[in-house]
Amino acid sequence: MNNRILKSEALANYLYKVYPIKQQSVNQAANKLEDIALSIAELQDEISYKAGIKEVVDWINNNSRKTPNPLIGRINEYNVEQWQTKLKEWGIEGK
Repeated sequence: MNNRILKSEALANYLYKVYPIKQQSVNQAANKLEDIALSIAELQDEISYKAGIKEVVDWINNNSRKTPNPLIGRINEYNVEQWQTKLKEWGIEGK
């Protein structure tokens, strides 16, 4: 989980100091804010994941050529060295 997200207890303590309201209300507000922050973090993770998939697909589409194969139709061929370099750039160990 993202380290920047405050835990409910810490957030509640901060809100209680800033706003003179009942502790129970502060705790509820802190829990709600933490839920919102977690939802945002999950959405950001999903967006990043999908963007990563798109980057890989785009690289393959832009750096491969389709070659006819009598058994399975067309296959994509690409430069293995360029692929290995790109995997390292993405932080993925290639074979």
